[in-house]
Amino acid sequence: MRPGPLTVLGIVDHSIELARRHPRFVLTTIVAGSLPLALGGAVAIHLIRTWGPDPVAILAGAAILAALAVPRAIGWGAGLRGLQAILDDEPVDPPALLRQALARAPRLYAAQAWPFMWALFGTLLAAGPVVIGIFASNPQRFFASMGLALAGSTAGTLAAGFVGVYVARRVLAVPIAATDPTGAGSPLRKSAELVRGQTPRAMMLLTCLALFQILVWITLVELAPWGLELAEMLTGFSFLELRGVLTFRDPSYLAFQGALAFLAMEPVRCLCAGLFHSDGETRRGGADLMARLRRRAPVPAGAPREGEAAWRG
Repeated sequence: MRPGPLTVLGIVDHSIELARRHPRFVLTTIVAGSLPLALGGAVAIHLIRTWGPDPVAILAGAAILAALAVPRAIGWGAGLRGLQAILDDEPVDPPALLRQALARAPRLYAAQAWPFMWALFGTLLAAGPVVIGIFASNPQRFFASMGLALAGSTAGTLAAGFVGVYVARRVLAVPIAATDPTGAGSPLRKSAELVRGQTPRAMMLLTCLALFQILVWITLVELAPWGLELAEMLTGFSFLELRGVLTFRDPSYLAFQGALAFLAMEPVRCLCAGLFHSDGETRRGGADLMARLRRRAPVPAGAPREGEAAWRG
């Protein structure tokens, strides 16, 4: 059964509830597809930390991560088609869903990769002026260099806002690529048209998901130190070596905990995109119905209604 019009937090809440009710479906489609990319990113950060930033190795790693994003696109496609089946009260068959998504792999990959590339470009574009403004500021002449810092922050904020609007307008590209017929046109262009009047809600949804991702990551990072402290209190043993490794000061530990946080939020992100698409269809259907009702000519008082004259003979 498809839910009625939802708020942004309602979409997130429904996504978490659906993931809780269908764990096998979520694990075999969305999480299984995202697992190679998450582990690949964590291993790449660990290798860069161990061997140093070699330009050739970084380019090769970027190409490998781009290839590992293909299973993620297929997993998302299967998850979104399974969400459509759940909302329509139809049976969910993960192997069949994966086969259907595999047939749409190029469309799914393009619909997912293009907004991600723009998001990465926007992050670099926003961070660049801010970093330049901070490093160009002179602490001894703080008030004299305040203008440069403010200019850099303003430029970074404007760049982040522009890219944020662009990415938010393409938030429905993957659900469209997963559910629409193959020859229905570009999912990116159709997403921009459908989200035109819902851009603030789409940006709010992406912001909520980003904040939840950070909270999950921080929780997982602090979980191991808390667990070691509790184990020391209960057993009396000191875990000095583990405490030296499992700390937020270790980039490798942060990377692997980030991979776990990424996997934990993947089902919520995928289902939120699908529910946002379904919510948009519900709102458009209601708006079309209201428009048709308004276009109907008002019936004068006492006049026979449609079909009533024929019944009277």
